[in-house]
Amino acid sequence: MGSPAADEDLPQVLIIRNPPAFTIDGEEQFTSPKFRFLKAFESTLPPHDFLAARARSVRAMLASGGAVVDARVLQFLPELRLIVTTTAGLNQLDLPECRRRGIRIANAGDVYSADVADCAVGLLIDVLRKISASNRYVKQGFWASKGDYPLGSKVNLTNPSSVSLVAAGMCNSGFDKVEIPGIALLGFFRLFKSTSAAGPGFKYKN
Repeated sequence: MGSPAADEDLPQVLIIRNPPAFTIDGEEQFTSPKFRFLKAFESTLPPHDFLAARARSVRAMLASGGAVVDARVLQFLPELRLIVTTTAGLNQLDLPECRRRGIRIANAGDVYSADVADCAVGLLIDVLRKISASNRYVKQGFWASKGDYPLGSKVNLTNPSSVSLVAAGMCNSGFDKVEIPGIALLGFFRLFKSTSAAGPGFKYKN
């Protein structure tokens, strides 16, 4: 960055809450000579007092998942025209109010889709194979008094009547399909009921 005096003339990007990426990767990874950050989370003022005193001319905001941006916040930001959120979801934003004020929104899109899919399938395998549950069973000493822990379910990659689980982010990303019998998580996975020669089942829609 340039001199402090020159930095004062740069456009400000408001940050209400410290983004996790700043802690993980370091703030320097996100700085630019074209703007400077206005960090509400570093101020000793209450958030609304800070916004009223320092942020009324701000035109852009970087919002993390924990930073709620609702009508009460937006009333202090009359010049705001852009919110960039570090999350894929937009639950923390008051979308109708942003639309009414003409504020554009950009989110993280599908940048986390592969990671979410990995975790989701990993958790499903853990539940079916009862890995965590059996580990707790052994640690608590139940195997000595109650006998062996029941076996889990096998992950079946060939049975056509099984349930094909494909995380929402995997459907259009070229990932392999993972079929796990007896599980149907409607709403979280794109599952569509179908009928095949092998009988009723579920499969994902291309």
